[in-house]
Amino acid sequence: MRRHVIITAILFTAVSLAAAGKDQAVWAQGRHQLLTDVLSAHVSNGHVNYARLCADGRLDAYTAQLNSTDPAQLPSADARFAFWLNTYTAYSLSAICAKYPIDSVNDLHFGGMLFAVATGRSVWDKPLVRVNGRKYTLKEVDHEILRKQYADPRIQFAIACGAVGCGPVPQEAYEAEQLDAQLDRQARAFINDPRSNRFDEARQRAVLSPLFKWSRQDFGRSEDDVLLFAARYLPPDLSRNIQTDPGKWDVEYGEYDLRLDDAK
Repeated sequence: MRRHVIITAILFTAVSLAAAGKDQAVWAQGRHQLLTDVLSAHVSNGHVNYARLCADGRLDAYTAQLNSTDPAQLPSADARFAFWLNTYTAYSLSAICAKYPIDSVNDLHFGGMLFAVATGRSVWDKPLVRVNGRKYTLKEVDHEILRKQYADPRIQFAIACGAVGCGPVPQEAYEAEQLDAQLDRQARAFINDPRSNRFDEARQRAVLSPLFKWSRQDFGRSEDDVLLFAARYLPPDLSRNIQTDPGKWDVEYGEYDLRLDDAK
């Protein structure tokens, strides 16, 4: 009897280890395909059909995969970077679905966004994220993991909060092999979106998203640095105009649009 119990325990351990190894191997091969399947089905040009997305059980299946994965075991820094970007995207969408239907991201927060952020009671302060059995807040994923460990200013446009004024929700999951191009695509889409950024070449006047103001340190020390960063993603003639003498441009910051970017 004892021998049977020991053999059973050994077999169970072996199967568990094999499953864990397979799980990590699948991640290494691009298991984010499930998130790509979800996003490609419900996102078009950054606009999300939330009614359909929130009824799609594959989003919950994907977050369950995140919870069963140890990102430290992923094969490269880019693989871990992509993992955490996808984690933010998936759990941000899940937070919206938990409250949907809503008209504004403001509706996600206790007492409205300004009060909730000031008191630490926003949706970003709640431990909604589950990775490898550990709880995180979206704020921790953003500030303590993504921005602190990877220090890439394009993160600002890659993590989507669902608001019109936020970075666009991508149509595919981030993957290590494509990550640089994907981050450039997100930056280009956001910077060229007139709802967030407007450039008057004749008057040399720019009205920029407040994201550039709130996170100035990510883009440089001055407004010239911010403009030069944006110029990298603008059409060639406009980009050259700014790069020739950014100091001649007047910079203002617009309002942050909290409306849900919902393709109803």
